[in-house]
Amino acid sequence: GVFLPTFTPATLPKGDWLTTPILSLPPGVTIKEITESLTLPEDKWTNSMYAFKLTGKIFGYHASLSYFQGRDDIPIAKKITWSSVDSTTVNARVDMIYPRMKVIGYDLAGRIGDLEVWGEVGYFIPQKIEQEIILPTGATKNEILKNPYVKYTVGGEYTFKNGIYLNAQFCHGFSDEREKSLSNLLLAKVAKKFYHDKVKLILRNIVEIEPERKNKLVPSSVISPEIVYYPTNATEIQLGCYLIEGKRDSKFGQFRKNDEIYLKFKYNF
Repeated sequence: GVFLPTFTPATLPKGDWLTTPILSLPPGVTIKEITESLTLPEDKWTNSMYAFKLTGKIFGYHASLSYFQGRDDIPIAKKITWSSVDSTTVNARVDMIYPRMKVIGYDLAGRIGDLEVWGEVGYFIPQKIEQEIILPTGATKNEILKNPYVKYTVGGEYTFKNGIYLNAQFCHGFSDEREKSLSNLLLAKVAKKFYHDKVKLILRNIVEIEPERKNKLVPSSVISPEIVYYPTNATEIQLGCYLIEGKRDSKFGQFRKNDEIYLKFKYNF
């Protein structure tokens, strides 16, 4: 079991990687500026968090049952305040909080021949939030996070006789998604070592699947090729990039201009 007397939120992305809150606007109206504020829970006993896990084996598979009671790492908009700049432009202030939640989890992992397989599922019970939207003409309130929801992941990994490693997963519900906004994703990784294991080529890919289009692949994905060089047993040099494609309103499309190239050096001692 784990007990946390205080809440420490996850580090949120900054700059061009910041996810813009989903704000509905009338046709022809644009946002000039968005201001965000975060309210952390008070450091007191009633805001502590805890979790426990029971592990064992079922028919030769490793299994565990878990329970968590605490807060979501990702904040949610509690209040959105609109202010007019002119007839076609507005500013928005978004006040964010970290909602409480309970999660019941179950996972299973094992082997089918040479294939390693796993699956995990989480039943999320969120805190009901009354969201307030303040317009120049008045204020409205509506309840969000009203219903429990389920996230799950299934996957497997296999190493072929020629040394090619393959890892594939199907994920329903990403870490930043809740309730009706859950997306379906395919994640894959292929790797192969060369030159007496001194060089490794890796290709990673995440593809969004759109449920309302009956699971047809849509152009929203992240492709990450990488080459790793091991000059010594303790040294690792990585060169790779992130190639992001997608429609503006898709999960990854909002970051489609954020392609990156990276170079990393790692030394173990």
